[in-house]
Amino acid sequence: DTLRMFNINDDQFRIYSKFGYQIAKKLYVSASADFRTSIWNTWKANTNNRKTAFGTPTRFNFDLGLDYKPVADLSIIVAPASYKMIHALQTDSTILVTDYGLPAGTDILNDIGSSIRVKWKWVPLREIVLETELYMNYTYLQRTFEFDWQTSCNFVINRFLTTRLTLHPRFN
Repeated sequence: DTLRMFNINDDQFRIYSKFGYQIAKKLYVSASADFRTSIWNTWKANTNNRKTAFGTPTRFNFDLGLDYKPVADLSIIVAPASYKMIHALQTDSTILVTDYGLPAGTDILNDIGSSIRVKWKWVPLREIVLETELYMNYTYLQRTFEFDWQTSCNFVINRFLTTRLTLHPRFN
């Protein structure tokens, strides 16, 4: 980028919460909510066109379904009832809302569908912790498929130094 010395690639403020009620030994009826938004302006390279701004895009997912926990650090949530909302708080001419799945000329999208979320944590050694979360959502009205998979591995080198490697592919 020749216009800026520093450009944020991706920033995200995220709040996730899950509530469950046990109906069998390893099975829960659960409700989960996921709120994500951008905080900083990000720019397309070598232009004055913004990709994101404060509150744009804002994503909110609410899932209602079953949470299966076969082992202590594995959770599989199948939610046949899922609500997805995408909102663009700032819609100036430089931000393309179609990049976030919104129809042109609108600033909000409401859709229902189904989702699957898998969370797993593995600790092979005291110094290594692997965590992965896979989220897939299919919307019925727009017929879109969203895939978000985040895997991170923490390596403890000593009590003062750790290393974290992260892989985060997304598809919409």
